[in-house]
Amino acid sequence: MNMLDLTTDIFSRNTHLIDNLSYGWQLLYKVMVWPLIAACSVRVQNPNDPFKPEYVIPQLLLQWVNKHKVFGIKYSSTYIDLDTRKHEGSFYNIVVPVRTFNREKGHCPELLKSFNSTQVVPFQIRQIATITDRLSHQESIRSNINKDITGLELIKGYVQPYASTIFGVMEHNLNGIKTESFKIKRSNTSTTAGV
Repeated sequence: MNMLDLTTDIFSRNTHLIDNLSYGWQLLYKVMVWPLIAACSVRVQNPNDPFKPEYVIPQLLLQWVNKHKVFGIKYSSTYIDLDTRKHEGSFYNIVVPVRTFNREKGHCPELLKSFNSTQVVPFQIRQIATITDRLSHQESIRSNINKDITGLELIKGYVQPYASTIFGVMEHNLNGIKTESFKIKRSNTSTTAGV
């Protein structure tokens, strides 16, 4: 999926931002996107206010995304406070706008065609299914989880490897379950998505 990369770590990467472009073009890209990154990284000051001025520029950017061949926007998370917690890794938010606006209820059919999903696996069922970190048909957990996150400090002062947290275990378990495309179930009152 083609994403507009507005993460702050593009300024610290040593790898090529855009394939086959020279360093000068990469530098120009970084200079051009910095104002957008700054404008879209402002935390909401008053979450209870009906109008949030911090959302004006991100909303305009989403309108641009809808008119171009970009699927969404990738941002660095503004809610991971590395001053109070010593999480290790890169944390992102992905924004994917709807593609159709002619519906009053239900889900965007264009987005439904773009995603697959596993069946829902409640945490309690996963705990009953196995007491190990993987299901019987899966390989080692470290080979099949998010490489962007290496450690989480969920208890202050103790950084755990991501693979040993329940988040890593659940991600690994879901990676081993077959995915299906969303099916639209129609009723007289609304349209909902289900698997």
